[in-house]
Amino acid sequence: MDTSGKAEMQDRLARMTKLEGRMANILSQRAGETLFARDPSTPLDDRVTASRERLEKEWLKRDWWLDSDEAYALGYVDEIR
Repeated sequence: MDTSGKAEMQDRLARMTKLEGRMANILSQRAGETLFARDPSTPLDDRVTASRERLEKEWLKRDWWLDSDEAYALGYVDEIR
């Protein structure tokens, strides 16, 4: 039985999972910082955690589209022109 293909797929899955985690960390940190800069009444760590939880929840969907207002509200963009 040839298992080399299985091992390669497992390696690819591990790399993709690691990459997704890194991207989620970057996006949630950036979004948390943006929201904190707009309103520092909630601690930065709480903003980042909330951003990460929302991102993970939405990320599981097949397609996740945001209009400009939604992206601004979540801290993914700084301003809308």
